[in-house]
Amino acid sequence: MDTIGIMLTFSGFYLHDQLDKQNARASMYPSLAVSPGDFPLKVGFYIQGYESIGVEYLSAVLRMDGHDTRAYFDPRLWRNDMVYNERLGAVFNIEGVLIDQILQDDLDLLCFSVVTDNFATAKRVATVIKEVSNVPIVFGGIHCTSVPERVAASPAIDYVVVGEGEFALRELCEAIADGNRNPDIPNVWSKGADGEPVERPARPTIEDLDSLPFPDKDFFYAAVPDFHKENYITVASRGCIYSCTFCNNSMYKRMYNKAGKGKWHRRRSVDSIIEELKIAQEKHHFERVSFWDEIFIDNKEWLREFSEKYSLAIGKPFWCYGYARFVDEEIVELLENANCNEMNIGVQTIRPETRRIIRRGDKNEKIVNAMNLVRKSKIFLTTGNILQLPGQPIEEAFELAEFYNQYPVDLPVVGYLRYYPRTDIVQTGLDMGTITEEDVETIEEASTERPFVVAQDDDEKDYKKAHVLILLTPWAPRFLVPFLLRTKMWRFLPANALVHMTLLMLVKIRGLLTRKKHFAESYTLLRLIYVLSKYGSQKLRWKLSRRRSSIPPSKSRDLLAGAATSPEK
Repeated sequence: MDTIGIMLTFSGFYLHDQLDKQNARASMYPSLAVSPGDFPLKVGFYIQGYESIGVEYLSAVLRMDGHDTRAYFDPRLWRNDMVYNERLGAVFNIEGVLIDQILQDDLDLLCFSVVTDNFATAKRVATVIKEVSNVPIVFGGIHCTSVPERVAASPAIDYVVVGEGEFALRELCEAIADGNRNPDIPNVWSKGADGEPVERPARPTIEDLDSLPFPDKDFFYAAVPDFHKENYITVASRGCIYSCTFCNNSMYKRMYNKAGKGKWHRRRSVDSIIEELKIAQEKHHFERVSFWDEIFIDNKEWLREFSEKYSLAIGKPFWCYGYARFVDEEIVELLENANCNEMNIGVQTIRPETRRIIRRGDKNEKIVNAMNLVRKSKIFLTTGNILQLPGQPIEEAFELAEFYNQYPVDLPVVGYLRYYPRTDIVQTGLDMGTITEEDVETIEEASTERPFVVAQDDDEKDYKKAHVLILLTPWAPRFLVPFLLRTKMWRFLPANALVHMTLLMLVKIRGLLTRKKHFAESYTLLRLIYVLSKYGSQKLRWKLSRRRSSIPPSKSRDLLAGAATSPEK
């Protein structure tokens, strides 16, 4: 996982106003001498959909320097990476609620961490805020690193940070404290006098990850329901050793490795991880851990040390990503000894010719062997799969369903290909004629939402029904999927978000029967009811009180209508 970049800027008169505000808050920071060019800032982070480990690292750096950070969390109910429904998403859209909170808090800086899927929402929210506030608006993240020139061109966005943001953010804060409105700092894109983006070079990667402070959980937990504390999210590494064409790591490898800017894949020491988790356990009393590394098991020597120390010092069940090539009997034993309760292995596709297109070196025999080894253990096995890859016919999706019917796993997770900006698969799509130059323009502009749980337009219903077939395989009788395919009865399968949720519940029941623990990282049924009530009531109160809102009336109407699911005007 990469750290989200953040950057900041002021106009001269705005800096003067903020000095007055800061002096009024000086009593909050008795250890700091507040003076022009040296004062702590009130910094807000707009976070969408899920916990952001990158933003937590940035908040940790800021708080070390005495800054006041706060999170504004948009849960994106019915508009997330698990379930997507436009109508329900509009009903539970709380952008207006959060915008009013941001304006009332009178921030010094407002930061957005964005990926391509939620860039349109972030840009819209930033535009509304910019109409009524002088607060400098900062964008960072994977999408910004991919197409910084497009992001920086937006009138609502003052600055953009590319790549890793910790050191760039610290230097930007120092520059702003000195009154420098346009600092020349690596990783920082700004606007020139003519309003055009000003490019600056990328700095090398952070070589020693142990030198960074631990991610700031307090600032995120303060903005979300308490059940988020049950699952502690962290990373033991950054980057990936592979460059799959559909993944942003293919873009980062070009940016860093090939440009001589350091290694993109780096790993923390086991002792650093254990120290972080010890502190977190004492403070937050989590029940389990999720390691969001691209591949957690790619270094057996490191894993041996981790297995021994984690089992003694922490011992809580944990979730991680694996990779079939690295799975053998010892790896499974090490994971079990450390109390790994769930692992996801990326399969993506089973046709060798399609696998070559996405630059995956797996063979089906190795994948099956890895799945069998994990299936015999106490580890709940999920797999990652992608439909609608370039040149992939619907028959290949059916073959994937037959594969899982023959070699069932506890939960096969299905997504649909998204062409993300500047990833290698974009050129593949152009070469194969599955996308056009006009499509590339749309991909890079990212003016509409489309998470990877939503199928592409062509043959959308067929792929959704193949998706249902795949979800049937963990628990359905072995004869059912072949029967549905042979008789073409699959055409009558329902295919919507509620069906997917129902099938996932059946998978959960099967997990209880196999005595394999599967913990929901996001919402159980009871949690979903709770958050729908919580955020739904917030939205209702905001609607009733919108006459007192700071949001312009025209923009308020857009937000009430759930504009997050519509294209930008």
